[in-house]
Amino acid sequence: MLHHFSGADGSRPSCGLTEAGGKLYGMTENGDPNLPGVLFGFDLGTSTFQIERLFYFLYDGGYAVGNLLFQDNRLYGVAHSGGAYGRGTIFEYDYSADTLFVEHAFQATEGQYHRGSLTTVRDKFYGMSYSGGTFGRGVLYEYDHLLSYFQIRHHFNLPSGAYPDGDLTYFNGKLYGLTSSSTGTNTYGTLFKFDPETGVHTVLHWFDGAGGSYPNGSLILSGGKLYGVTLFGGANDAGVVFEFDPATDTYTVVDELDGTNGSRPQYAQLTALAAAAADDDGDGYSENTGDCEDRNAAIYPGATEICNDTDDDCNGLADDGAGCLIECSNDGFPIPNRAQPPNPANGTDFGPVSVGGTSARQYTLSNTGMGVPIQLTGSPLVTIAGQHAADFSVLIQPGTPIAPGGSTNFTVQFHPSQPGYRWAIVIVTHDNLPENPFVFMVAGVGQ
Repeated sequence: MLHHFSGADGSRPSCGLTEAGGKLYGMTENGDPNLPGVLFGFDLGTSTFQIERLFYFLYDGGYAVGNLLFQDNRLYGVAHSGGAYGRGTIFEYDYSADTLFVEHAFQATEGQYHRGSLTTVRDKFYGMSYSGGTFGRGVLYEYDHLLSYFQIRHHFNLPSGAYPDGDLTYFNGKLYGLTSSSTGTNTYGTLFKFDPETGVHTVLHWFDGAGGSYPNGSLILSGGKLYGVTLFGGANDAGVVFEFDPATDTYTVVDELDGTNGSRPQYAQLTALAAAAADDDGDGYSENTGDCEDRNAAIYPGATEICNDTDDDCNGLADDGAGCLIECSNDGFPIPNRAQPPNPANGTDFGPVSVGGTSARQYTLSNTGMGVPIQLTGSPLVTIAGQHAADFSVLIQPGTPIAPGGSTNFTVQFHPSQPGYRWAIVIVTHDNLPENPFVFMVAGVGQ
């Protein structure tokens, strides 16, 4: 035994451990006295346990039950509830600086009561809330931590599945997950997939009781197939272990739980042994043989590089030689997709502007592809979002479509409403899916 929780250093650890910087990090649901959990670290070299952060319910959120996600030398997590609106938070913990920052505080319309972890796809985070949203039955959300941009991608509702539990699992460009309720002939939950490019949600399997019911954990990917467990159902109403093959959309019960081999697993996820040696996505490569993304069969050493902000050929470079179609610039200075922080050189940093005054920048969208026009699809074509979106506006909208080799201009105006740093996100949606949407951050200082 490496550590006994006493209550003063946290209690009820309900999530797994994440390795970062020579330590194992995790969270507990509760703390003492009456604190909603702690974030702790365990030093592998010295076998030393340390409380890294006490959660404060009204600001940080608390009662976290998911795992921490390691990304860009920081840890990211989701608080079940609490925060500014009492509905949970997405937070960042910088273990080098020992600082915790709330990235996003959920409101009821954005989802509430989060029982899973974050999943990363192309530097964006995806997660689910158990309830809240338009129908009160949960949401699937996306958070771009580089741009601090949050959006709901799907509102869960009956009959196609409601009250999602657990994590999303990424495989071959799609996100797979479970809901614990549904309606119709089979009312015991669903297994679904979600396409983050198109926003399409598809139910792949309705749980019927005989083949398991009320799944409330997470799926795991192994050998190109998905595996999970249910809380109830099966021959003994003690739950089942199941397999789902995304290639054939085939659901199979692989083991019936009966008490002697376990019973009614709750908030559970299976573990795959020797995962690094397995070819999870079936592309002929494993992590041990150089596959840098073994959840996507289109990504492997030697694959053709396409314009998708991804290292498709595992050479350490994204989009090298891909011939990306859509580009943005200001006075000839390029603005990469998802560019941040704002930069005066490319016109995304407006600098100081008097409150009540204005400053405008013109941006150029160019189609650098061969023979394929780009259709802008937004309504309006260019929109503004983010914390201080009201302080920015699109004065002149671009034209559409953009012919191959052609370009179109649009103008954004900064009109600060109060002193201080103001920022927003410029969003250009279009039909070139790998680069859709094209977004970048703008900012200025009100004086």
